[in-house]
Amino acid sequence: MFTAERIASSERVELLLFDKVRGEILASKDKMYTLSGTEFDMRKQFIVWLDSVELDEAREKNKWDLVGYYFEYLESGPLLPIFADVVHGRFVANRYGGVPYADVVSSDERGGVVKASISYISKEIPKANLGKAFVLVSPGGWSGMKDDSGDEIRFAESQIYMFRINETGEFEGLTLRTDMNLRENEELLRRLGAVGYFDENDSEMDRVMKVVGTPVMLESATFENIVDVIAKVMNRENVIVDEFGIKSFETVREMLANRKLICEVDDFIWEVIGQFEEEVGELTGQWSREEIKKWIIANGRCVLRMYDALYGDRAELNERKRHAVAHTAVQQISRCGGRGVRSKKGGKEGWKYGFCRICGSYRLVGSCGICEQCELNFN
Repeated sequence: MFTAERIASSERVELLLFDKVRGEILASKDKMYTLSGTEFDMRKQFIVWLDSVELDEAREKNKWDLVGYYFEYLESGPLLPIFADVVHGRFVANRYGGVPYADVVSSDERGGVVKASISYISKEIPKANLGKAFVLVSPGGWSGMKDDSGDEIRFAESQIYMFRINETGEFEGLTLRTDMNLRENEELLRRLGAVGYFDENDSEMDRVMKVVGTPVMLESATFENIVDVIAKVMNRENVIVDEFGIKSFETVREMLANRKLICEVDDFIWEVIGQFEEEVGELTGQWSREEIKKWIIANGRCVLRMYDALYGDRAELNERKRHAVAHTAVQQISRCGGRGVRSKKGGKEGWKYGFCRICGSYRLVGSCGICEQCELNFN
């Protein structure tokens, strides 16, 4: 869901050079560090640096984008932290330079309706009473966005954003990842008391925009209360099944009982982030060909090191081989927050665009990471 708003012009000299350098790396032995075919949008991340006033600001934003990527795509729990707070009467992204929270939401997503809903919530939270909660439902499916190839991006899962002022006056925010379908999204809003009429005969786009454009305010509710309603609507034990396994509502409730742990990052991940900070700490912002290459590889290496630290084969001593395995694995992960499932008209349901792990071609691949032609060769 959340991405840095693009302010820079695509005609910037730095971006043109970035595209050339990235293409050169793609054609080299370091191609895995471009994170091609993954949910990490290297180009948009580079724009964050270009649009930052100070290099220290850019480094901090980049660091927390990597931490966010770790939580959503690699650690992959059913509950994700929302890094925000109320500061001097403003709802801000407190670990993203303290910018207004709505500013880190793309106006491209779902025709700007997501940004409008977040803007509404951002105005209400600073003046909310103790115990007041807000819920924003983001369905899977139509996103209103396209990838660099012009193909439609479809979000792979439904996410429920929960915002709350707790009993001590502190802000709490969590995202619940779910397998809810669009009908269940609409039913959830009805049960939470949303005012409005949802029509299953409307187009998917209209239904999605109506759901995401209907934030709900609850005068007094805990996250546990909201999760109970979601569980009743879904009427099944598991909240989501993804590449890393099954997540049950029981697990969600256990996490809520120890919610401070949801925001904790393991020490070995901080070590990887620290290595990244050292590597980009030498950058001058002059953006020569060599400096752009160093920046791209630093980001790619950080993501692959995080995956390797979590799931890698310790018996394999060659780091580059482990990173190649990590790149293939990370390519298979789809979420609501990133580029989602790429879909072409007439394409196979459940398939997405990525690099085939057998032939290396960029094309439609199944959940196994293999393209149709290679699958036929196996059969």
